[in-house]
Amino acid sequence: MPWVDQVMCDAADIIKTNAAFMQLHSGDPGTAGTANVVAGQTRQAPQWTASSGQGNFGLSTPTSFSGLPANNPVSWVSFWSAVTGGVFRGRFPITVGDTVASPSGTYSVTPGNFVGSST
Repeated sequence: MPWVDQVMCDAADIIKTNAAFMQLHSGDPGTAGTANVVAGQTRQAPQWTASSGQGNFGLSTPTSFSGLPANNPVSWVSFWSAVTGGVFRGRFPITVGDTVASPSGTYSVTPGNFVGSST
């Protein structure tokens, strides 16, 4: 028998709590999450949707970054437990939308932008 929906939603809520900050990467962050970090950024706190069904959730609003090098590639996101330092929680490729920072050095990760985001 599969897990009941509430158990899956509870698990998703734990993931969201532990993946409290997002960071941008110009390539695969690697298994430690430290490779290819885009310079000039501060990790940002994503806003998550409510968990539903079998634990589905995603970003509820775009997560915006600034201070990046102009036109810098952005192809992965990683998730962390803290704004600096902290524990690496996971990495996902950006598969939809822009894959470069703007000429003014901004970038927004939008709902549905990366594998692992269900909205």
